[in-house]
Amino acid sequence: MALRDSLILKPVPQERVAAVQAQAERILALLDEGKSADQEIAALNRDVGRQYEVQFFLSLHGAMDVSDFAAMAALPVPPRVADLEHSELVEIVRLIMELRQPDMHYYMELLDRNVAMPAASNLVFHFDPTPEEIVNRIQFYEVIPMPSPPES
Repeated sequence: MALRDSLILKPVPQERVAAVQAQAERILALLDEGKSADQEIAALNRDVGRQYEVQFFLSLHGAMDVSDFAAMAALPVPPRVADLEHSELVEIVRLIMELRQPDMHYYMELLDRNVAMPAASNLVFHFDPTPEEIVNRIQFYEVIPMPSPPES
């Protein structure tokens, strides 16, 4: 089944990616100089709708290239959808398995935002199942509430 239009990643304008990259480079330059980048990080977070912290940028050099980060951060925040069908979840997992970054990141975030299992998209990388098997595991997941501690 194809995904409904509201779930499909639309191309991100290169101007947006370039603007995010410029913000990230400014943040990294400030941190490299030992200066605070709190205001710049807050502005970036507002622009991209995410919650990056200073520690993320301190470790960015070892994790990925700034241009790769900008391509991912410039992606739209995926919607939360109350009525995702099983077949749509299977299609999202299939896309995660087939696509490369940054598009894969969008669909990982889309999956994680719309299922109860924390970090469900990581199942794609831990064993070699079909998309259907992954979705079955995700849908089988149940939150087990922890009992409250006894009062003394």
